[in-house]
Amino acid sequence: MGSGELDADRLRAFEHEKQLALAVHLETESFYLFAKILLDQAAGTCGFYFSDRPKWSHKQLTDAFPDVCSKRSLNMTPKCLYQMMIDLEKEVIKFRNERVQHAYDPRMRHGTVWGAKGARISTHLLYPSSHEEALAYTKASGNLVDVFGQIDEYLSAMLDFFAANSAQSRLRGHVGF
Repeated sequence: MGSGELDADRLRAFEHEKQLALAVHLETESFYLFAKILLDQAAGTCGFYFSDRPKWSHKQLTDAFPDVCSKRSLNMTPKCLYQMMIDLEKEVIKFRNERVQHAYDPRMRHGTVWGAKGARISTHLLYPSSHEEALAYTKASGNLVDVFGQIDEYLSAMLDFFAANSAQSRLRGHVGF
């Protein structure tokens, strides 16, 4: 056997690692898809709670949140809530839309990379026309433990927002409100 050849054990280990990488990649993509659904559901709950428009997406709520709070005299509490929306819009929604679900450029390639902070999806572009184009397509997903923590903090903050503004809810006067 030459220096570049794999013996049977190393070949099996390589195939096993390849299968693990595919599974981790699928789980990471699934996380982003379901995280977007969860954030959209939270936005829809906010829409239902404060207006007759329960079909808000997270992006629509993020874009309109300051105006909605102003027009409906809602207390933007906790103060960090809006920044959390913006951060999750970039970290989850934008990554999911541009890198996972709607990645239309046939030159875009995905890989699964491991580092000190765990596994991530990394995207890059084959045959970029410039260094700037290559940088624009190079993006790694966030650390899923950190992103999950951000979502958890955001949902808790959203519940605090609901409680602080319950008097302005369209549900006031109903059982339990």
